[in-house]
Amino acid sequence: MLSDLERIVDRIAFIDQGKLILQSDLENLKAGVRQLYIAADVSKEELERHFKVVRYDHTPQETKAIVLDFEDKCLNRLCQQNLCVQHVRTFTLNLEDIFVELVNKYKSAFAKLTENV
Repeated sequence: MLSDLERIVDRIAFIDQGKLILQSDLENLKAGVRQLYIAADVSKEELERHFKVVRYDHTPQETKAIVLDFEDKCLNRLCQQNLCVQHVRTFTLNLEDIFVELVNKYKSAFAKLTENV
């Protein structure tokens, strides 16, 4: 489905329930969204100093995250501060995975807002 779009579009916008979530050219979007695996316990706050964090999971031995606005220089700064240079793997996501991650992030943020009403 969305993989078919990757072959024919050069710009993309994600809209969920009438709200614009993200708009970008396809190549920049795909280059800027990464899945990180770090063989160390890195706090969400530390990751957020370098990236926009969409999803964050961690254990004392490992940190997994989906980030926006990925740049190698940001990853290098993070690793220098956390001594994780040899223990990081990055993966690109396809358009469908990016869509699912973004929609889930915004739906969970909306659910948190409405809990307090």
